Amino acid sequence: MTEEKQEFEKLFKEYQDYAKKNGICLNPDRKITESLIKGLIERERKYGERYCPCRRVTGNRKKDKKIICPCVYYKKEIEEQGYCHCFLFVSPTPEALAHKAEKDNFKNMNRFEVNKSKCAGCGACIKICPFGAIKIGEDGKAIIDKNKCQGCGKCKEICPFNAVETEKDK
Repeated sequence: MTEEKQEFEKLFKEYQDYAKKNGICLNPDRKITESLIKGLIERERKYGERYCPCRRVTGNRKKDKKIICPCVYYKKEIEEQGYCHCFLFVSPTPEALAHKAEKDNFKNMNRFEVNKSKCAGCGACIKICPFGAIKIGEDGKAIIDKNKCQGCGKCKEICPFNAVETEKDK
């Protein structure tokens, strides 16, 4: 087993144990959970902490401490909507576990694309995407991999040029 795989499995077990101890569950969608845990590992390498992959790191250590996973917001989010903002942790109730179907519908409704005429290639969307679904293409513009995109909309929210669009925006 490679060192990266060992690191991943260790962190996966750590978060699984944490969830069980706190009366919640890891997202049952393994693809989403793997993507988020890989994002946590990348952020730990980059910033020295496991910052939540769906929140922006500001560089202010005191402020950013709140978004070290599990972040200070997850309990309230699970209580209110059945899952945390990035979908790593979910409520153990059947209603919350059904969120995957709702999320899949959301994903299908929100097919994100980059309007190349608006994209400046700044990379803000790449940094915010918790699923690693965006890269810069040969033309210097962002590209969204529809197979990796989970439809969360963080790229659309963060884009300073309003280049990320859905069918509804056209």
